[in-house]
Amino acid sequence: MNIETIATRYFILSVKIFVTFSLLSIGTAQEYSAQTGPNIIVNGGFEEPEIPPGFQVFSSIPGWTVLPGRPDFEVQSSGNFGTPFAGNQHVELDAFASSGIFQDIPTEPGLIYELSFAFSARPQTPSLDNVLRISFGGNQLAELAEDGSGNADTVWTVHKFVVTGSSESTTRLAFEDLGRANTLGTYIDEVRLVETLAAPPTVDIIVSPTNITISEPAGQESFTVTLSSEPGANVTIALSSSNSQCSVNIASLSLNSVNWDTGATVLVSATNDNVADGSQACIIETAPSVSADASFDGINPDDVTVTVRDDDAVGIEINPTSLTIGEPDRSAAFNVKLMSEPSADVNIGLLTNNNECSVAPASLRLTDANWQSGVSATVTALDDAVVDGNQTCIIQTAPAVSNDNNYAGIDAADIIVIVQDNDTIILPPQVPTMSLIGLALTGLGLLAITLLAIAGNVRSSSKHT
Repeated sequence: MNIETIATRYFILSVKIFVTFSLLSIGTAQEYSAQTGPNIIVNGGFEEPEIPPGFQVFSSIPGWTVLPGRPDFEVQSSGNFGTPFAGNQHVELDAFASSGIFQDIPTEPGLIYELSFAFSARPQTPSLDNVLRISFGGNQLAELAEDGSGNADTVWTVHKFVVTGSSESTTRLAFEDLGRANTLGTYIDEVRLVETLAAPPTVDIIVSPTNITISEPAGQESFTVTLSSEPGANVTIALSSSNSQCSVNIASLSLNSVNWDTGATVLVSATNDNVADGSQACIIETAPSVSADASFDGINPDDVTVTVRDDDAVGIEINPTSLTIGEPDRSAAFNVKLMSEPSADVNIGLLTNNNECSVAPASLRLTDANWQSGVSATVTALDDAVVDGNQTCIIQTAPAVSNDNNYAGIDAADIIVIVQDNDTIILPPQVPTMSLIGLALTGLGLLAITLLAIAGNVRSSSKHT
């Protein structure tokens, strides 16, 4: 090692010591429930060799060796860089740069073991500095990350995995730091591997419930997706709807080491339409899972069957159903509309029952564009010269003709029309009765006067004689 390399390493270590000792260690190790059976990991707590308070860098210690091509790793002691999970020492996998360690463990082919270890972020460092990959027998078990940027001390999490001995007499266990190579981050402690008689946990994706019912126009229900055991990597499941009757609030969900048991919740909503189609089925389809954890990759969870209740009705509405018009040619209109959107045009014929009124047009067509606003028809009075008083005229609606079976054959209400008459009776001229009496009296008066005058003249003649 040349002088420049030694000076550089000494500078890095000096900075590291200054930063680490400036942190206040106030936390304590979490309680750890040990597994039954002997631990077949050598030096799983990294207590050998015992080092003075501080840290030392190694390429190997009892039981552990640095991975080929990786730089040396670091053993820390006495909580000066964060409290160990157990004992007095733990390992940091970023001494000079991102490192990794392994141990070849004597195992029996096919035998089931439980692996556990404690993992913590270095206090006051972000998750980018604390990324851990765990492999067993050459297969990745998990890739974990922890954020210690807000922590004054270590915060340990115990992770457990059920593993199987390889076909060889030994199986390699490896821990690697995948975080930033900046001399900080990725603590591990208390590594254990014990034989177990228990069967490996069931690897499954549970969907509950798998049947839900919602209603138009905007009904909602939810279902939850969980895992049967903790995954070694994120498990992603895409979601889609089989048709337009319903929709989901997310296109995919993700399950991980944090939410695998509580699950991810999916909200299903009814999609409103104006078609009277009755209850419809909609399937929320779950795609096969995608995960770097081979155990959970490619599992096809149960789909969710959704029943969507309809809120639309079938019917033909007439408004108004009674009109009043008058001779000679007064008119009025009525409107015809549908109660729901048809899947095909609906045609309704119109005719009158007599010649007191007429209706136009003779047929109405309702479509998916005008079903809600409707179409109108006009009724007009037909004039006649007959004094027949007010008459009734009925606009008769023919049964609907349509390729939509919901509307085909529906006979809408008829419209009652009152036609007011404008004709009257004309009588010949008449002499009033009082005028005849007056004439008679006048004639009699004149006759009396004439007779009196004649009588007067007769008396005058006799006197002179």
